[in-house]
Amino acid sequence: MLLFALLEIQRQLAYPKNFIVRLTLPVFFKVLAVHLLWKVIVNSGAEWIDSNNILKYSVLAPVFYLLLRPEPAFIMREVYDGTIQRYFTYPKNFFAIIFFRHIGYLLTRVLEFLLMLLITLYFFNHTLSLNNFLWFLILGSVASINLFLIFASLELITLTLEEGWSLSLILDRLIFLCSGVIMPLHFFPEQFQTFLYFTPFPYLVYLPVSAFLEGISIEKGIKCFVAGLAWMVIFIFTSSFLYKIGRERFTAYGT
Repeated sequence: MLLFALLEIQRQLAYPKNFIVRLTLPVFFKVLAVHLLWKVIVNSGAEWIDSNNILKYSVLAPVFYLLLRPEPAFIMREVYDGTIQRYFTYPKNFFAIIFFRHIGYLLTRVLEFLLMLLITLYFFNHTLSLNNFLWFLILGSVASINLFLIFASLELITLTLEEGWSLSLILDRLIFLCSGVIMPLHFFPEQFQTFLYFTPFPYLVYLPVSAFLEGISIEKGIKCFVAGLAWMVIFIFTSSFLYKIGRERFTAYGT
């Protein structure tokens, strides 16, 4: 399976200029847009925010999501061009293959992620504790897997529906808003926050980044970890069901 990860790294870096223009530059400008937005709010003299924390959050939250989410259309493009049929006859599990391809993709983003992390620590003079970092790694790893699974589930819908790109964009915007990419969830109305914690969104970005910046208690950390695992199980069953149904539909129509 490691071969699939290595092949994905080779594919991504085969054309370095294209990689930078297609993936790196969009991340830079999106992160910059969110950060500048909050800088304007801070400079306006708003008293309801912690200026130092929100400026750090405005960099780390979008960086965490944009660099750790799956490559756009990583399943859809194979459905549309028909190459997904090769997985139907492979002796290896379909999800194992695309997951290791995803790992290969993430490895191409590690340097970018670490660089942005170091920039945040340096320019905002942030003191990082070992406890915060460990919880960030634990919750961030679960969040990364759930991001993979939730996008895989959505893109597998294209095995039965022709239009998947619009759904992917809708999901992307929902995550931006409801997982705290643009704004920390504690700024939302209390009732809306309560509702969100019954969804997977807070566990995708807000809680891992908050654990990194502000820390998290052991009790809350364990609860978040268990909730993240529960959503992982749900997404595994959902994606497996969609793949099974979609594969039958896909082959039945001879596409």
